[in-house]
Amino acid sequence: MSNLTDIAISPKDYFLQIFKKDEFAWNGLKDHPLNLLRKKAAEKFEQMDFPTRRDENWKYTSVSNILNAQFGEASEKIAQKPLPENIRIPGLDAHYLVFVNGIFDEELSDSGFSQAGLHIVRIGDYPNNSEHKDLILNILETSLEHVENAFGALNLAVAKNGILIKADKNVQVEKPVCLLHIDTDENAPSVFFPQIFVKAETGSRLSVIEHFSSIGGISKNFSNALAQFFVEKNARLDHYKIQNLHTSTSQISNCHVWQKRDSLFNSFAVDLGGKIVRNNLSAILTDTNTETHLYGTYLPTAEQHIDNQTFIDHAFPNCFSNELYKGVIGAGGRGVFNGKVMVRPDAQKTNAFQQNANLLLDDSAIMDSKPQLEIFADDVKCSHGATIGQLDEASVFYLRSRGINEADARALLQYAFLGEVIENFQIQPLKSAVEQLVLNKLNQ
Repeated sequence: MSNLTDIAISPKDYFLQIFKKDEFAWNGLKDHPLNLLRKKAAEKFEQMDFPTRRDENWKYTSVSNILNAQFGEASEKIAQKPLPENIRIPGLDAHYLVFVNGIFDEELSDSGFSQAGLHIVRIGDYPNNSEHKDLILNILETSLEHVENAFGALNLAVAKNGILIKADKNVQVEKPVCLLHIDTDENAPSVFFPQIFVKAETGSRLSVIEHFSSIGGISKNFSNALAQFFVEKNARLDHYKIQNLHTSTSQISNCHVWQKRDSLFNSFAVDLGGKIVRNNLSAILTDTNTETHLYGTYLPTAEQHIDNQTFIDHAFPNCFSNELYKGVIGAGGRGVFNGKVMVRPDAQKTNAFQQNANLLLDDSAIMDSKPQLEIFADDVKCSHGATIGQLDEASVFYLRSRGINEADARALLQYAFLGEVIENFQIQPLKSAVEQLVLNKLNQ
């Protein structure tokens, strides 16, 4: 397939060509339910426009540099260069699924999962998974119905390596499921489509980790990721997303959460790398007594742009949500936070709290923060706030007076500022790995 520089076509037409090539290869399977749904997603994508800065929710983030990149076709082969011997998170005992340049690598992934009640299914194996066929189709249809932007529709139309993760009723999954997405400079700049669907059945408990990292030099790849989480009654689901891509790589991530009665959802997000990064995270609370926690950290510098958009929808009474996002913006970096909490008229006895705090390390650092509360119920406890400031020079002087050099003193204070978020991580080996990644970034 030609890339965008070979012929004068629009980005939308280029991505539709990817779908049409896949469609041509279906042969006698064009009426297969999964392919019919992908076609519906492509039709929906064709009707949508990519967001521009004229759209209120995208006013601070332009995606034109991503869309006009010189993308080639992603290789169906695993990268030929040797990967590091230990690509897994140190000390983390987990069920590992490994993707290299967007392609599932069976050799690097775990071959079996020992715990009963945990199901990990490749969406592409749909015809051979009769046990999960109806669930897969239902989840995909729900995802398509609620897709909010062209990137989400595009992912549903062309993703080939989607994963379904399911915890059965009342199953406490002992080890987290960890998806390692490894980006290399093996190929010409390419676009990848990570896709996961997670369902925690009634009374279950499950942790899912997504770790995006780069190996090698400049790649300029684009990752268009989609994640959908379904948390049933009295279930708990923890989601960790660690993004440490090369600073030449961009990512758009769409994440949607549906919570039922008495459920708990925790989101832990860390953004260290990426050139242009946009995270869309929405939690829809579909019944009473739900609890939702969103924690995020981001460290853009040197022309990095990291944009976090969150939305929590309270439509039922007696629910609780808490959101804490903190950023350290270095020289030449830009951060964006737009957090919206909706409390609808029937959502009495709602407790909703939101806080965004930021440190600017240089005059060239930029932060745009817009916390929002829309409250249509009167018996609630809600608060929100945003702060943007600089390091306390008196604290820097104090540490230096105790024998710590200036660079280490500043890094220590920055880490302490972010620590309020990182300390909420529930998995100790992952927490330790994130602490080290953050310290590495702060000491650059």
